Amino acid sequence: IKGAQGIGFSVPVNVVKEVLPELETGKITRGWLGIEIQKISPALKKVFKLKTSRGALVSSVLPGSPAAKAGLKSGDVIIRLDGKKVKEMSQLPWLVGNIKPGTKVPMEVIRHGKRITLMITIGSWKSPKNTFNNKTQKVSAKKLGIIVVPLTSQNRLEYGIQNVRKGVIVSKVIPGGIGQKIGIMPGDVIQSINHKVIDNIKQYVSDIDRAEKSKQFLFYIRRGNMKLYLAYSK
Repeated sequence: IKGAQGIGFSVPVNVVKEVLPELETGKITRGWLGIEIQKISPALKKVFKLKTSRGALVSSVLPGSPAAKAGLKSGDVIIRLDGKKVKEMSQLPWLVGNIKPGTKVPMEVIRHGKRITLMITIGSWKSPKNTFNNKTQKVSAKKLGIIVVPLTSQNRLEYGIQNVRKGVIVSKVIPGGIGQKIGIMPGDVIQSINHKVIDNIKQYVSDIDRAEKSKQFLFYIRRGNMKLYLAYSK
């Protein structure tokens, strides 16, 4: 790995045993769902009205992926895969990776407070490209310690943003503000607030004002090729 000289990597012996036969053929095949997941923070637990922080929160589902074909949706919380409990977000990639591509398995998720079971056919792992480019530009609106600019063609070009048509771009995060506290970063694209899609700066300001009255914020963020939820509750 380039730039990793002198760094030790620890690989579980059971994983080594599983991939050893594949190493002999020169090809390693790992299971893949086509989703992005994140840890359930106390704020996200409260906003999503979850009883526990266990599981993996789905922040994005790649169109046409095994997850999309199975009906998995952004906002779902995966709590069990192929009969195995998902206690922590970090556990899910290992569970998926150890299932042979083409295998159909049950997946239990929490959606809007209800448990449902989906049948998903595990795909073969692919590596996405990261096109994130972090730059700054003139401000247009300031709320919660977050300064944003409109998602114009010029701004998309300057920030290296591709295939995004809705939202506003975070140009600056003010130290000590709510934005910094919940993890919003310059270059992020805020696509929705409390499940309301952001079309322009005016709507962003209006939705922030509305959220301030409810004292609850759920941001849906695009960061490079990654999508995630960030929450704040007063």
